[in-house]
Amino acid sequence: NEKEKEQQEREKLLRGGKLYPNLIGKTVLIVDDGVATGATSVVAAVFAKKKGAKKIILVTPVIARDTLVKARRYFDEVVYLEAPKEFHAVGQFYTEFPQVTDDQVRAILEKVTII
Repeated sequence: NEKEKEQQEREKLLRGGKLYPNLIGKTVLIVDDGVATGATSVVAAVFAKKKGAKKIILVTPVIARDTLVKARRYFDEVVYLEAPKEFHAVGQFYTEFPQVTDDQVRAILEKVTII
């Protein structure tokens, strides 16, 4: 499948061949700059659960109110600052909301600490 191949190539580019950390029995924080539909965060939660995470927590400054209700099905806890009724896009809650580059993602992934 073309999408799976694209995903695998992108993962290899961003992870640099690093193995996934051992999540068995651990609490996992999934941090998002804002949650509109929740699709990305939910995929991350499902992945963490499949990898054996004991507890999965979503942490975000802003989440759409209707998405918050759905997110609670996938996360043991959802930590947020705002769940506004009027939510059109994550960027509306930021003064500046630039795209994150692949180099920035690689740098962040290199610094992730698993305890």
